[in-house]
Amino acid sequence: LVVGDRAFIGNRAYLSAHAVKKTGDRYLLYVRKIRIGADSMIAYSAHVGPGVVVGNRAHVEAGAGLYPNTRVGDGETYDRERVAHA
Repeated sequence: LVVGDRAFIGNRAYLSAHAVKKTGDRYLLYVRKIRIGADSMIAYSAHVGPGVVVGNRAHVEAGAGLYPNTRVGDGETYDRERVAHA
């Protein structure tokens, strides 16, 4: 996990640098670094998967789900792929 200066990670945000996928009788473990840029914000209850890169001054909205290897550009707001709340 690489976090830039002044980045904010909200309550209940879930960051995982690994994912496990079952194919047949085997399991695949996927591990990649997460990078969060300077002055960016990961809001409440967002889910961030392995290999995600969040640019500088970017905003990941509350409840958003970033699948593995998703990129959020500098200054961009990410609000797609919301995670279902229980």
